[in-house]
Amino acid sequence: QMKTLDNNKLRSFASNYVSDFLQFLVSILQGSTEGNPSLNGQTSDEERQASGSWVDGNGNLIPVQAAEWKVPNYDTKLYGGQQLERMLAEFRAVALHIDLNNLSMDDIATAAGLSGLNSVSNQIWAASDLAQRKCKEVFRPLIDHLIVRAVFVSKRLFDVVTNIMEAKKKRSQGIQQQQEAVSIAKDFPQFVWYVRDLYEDVVDSTAKLCSEKCFDELSCTQLVYWEQTSKENLEKARKGGKKSEDAAASRQSVQTLAMDIFQEQSKRITKNVLLKVFDAFMVKMSKSVTGDIQGQVACMSEDRMSEMFNFDSTIKRLKEEESRIQKSIEVDDEASFME
Repeated sequence: QMKTLDNNKLRSFASNYVSDFLQFLVSILQGSTEGNPSLNGQTSDEERQASGSWVDGNGNLIPVQAAEWKVPNYDTKLYGGQQLERMLAEFRAVALHIDLNNLSMDDIATAAGLSGLNSVSNQIWAASDLAQRKCKEVFRPLIDHLIVRAVFVSKRLFDVVTNIMEAKKKRSQGIQQQQEAVSIAKDFPQFVWYVRDLYEDVVDSTAKLCSEKCFDELSCTQLVYWEQTSKENLEKARKGGKKSEDAAASRQSVQTLAMDIFQEQSKRITKNVLLKVFDAFMVKMSKSVTGDIQGQVACMSEDRMSEMFNFDSTIKRLKEEESRIQKSIEVDDEASFME
């Protein structure tokens, strides 16, 4: 074992370990059940207990009525790609069950500004501003938690994949490549933690970019107003809005229109956030994680490789073990001779 332990051999061990790890990881992200879901999976409740619950704009917990809202597989233990898909379904259910409560006079007065509510266009602007601000208030914590959940589900896959590799080794005794992988996992934990750090860095960087894309959906008031004043929506707004000297009637008109706009924007934001998380996180992870991690490992310097595998200490340990075994053999040989 000591004769074959050099940097070239260690690099080969590292490459084989990372290759096996990434093969299983991508398979799991795409929906493989090889990792024993009953052991490594989580139900929807277990996932929320471990990663946190959904909260509204005031920081209050949002109770998830998974059965009533028909969240798929909410009571089934899942992991990997299937767990991420259930997470998206739960986000959709939570988002679409949030309503805009009655608006206060302070809210409406602030949105109306100095121009007041004496025209339909002013009412549309006030309603657009109210709906846009409420969408930000509602969806910022939801999107934040969605990304946190996606990161949590993804990072726990490192241990799931490690368990799969261990189990596969036990079923494949005698296969040299599996022996090498387990040897690294058991004897070189520093390298395993290095691979874990690389993987978690990929997860974090992917999540950050995905989060930025999702928050782009929280349009400014000007864009919401522009959409409402398009030909079709403007006609609808004119029917709902009322040019009136009656302040109460104007406020009621703004509140009704704001609720309609909020519902429209909520559906749009929910749909687009789901698409962006699927594409910019789930799909991107499956495609980019292999190249990112293999590239980092392949570019490791000789000194870095020796450090990761604790080369000098390992050689010293193997020499001591060899010396101990040699002395044991000599003692046994001497005892046999005396007999």
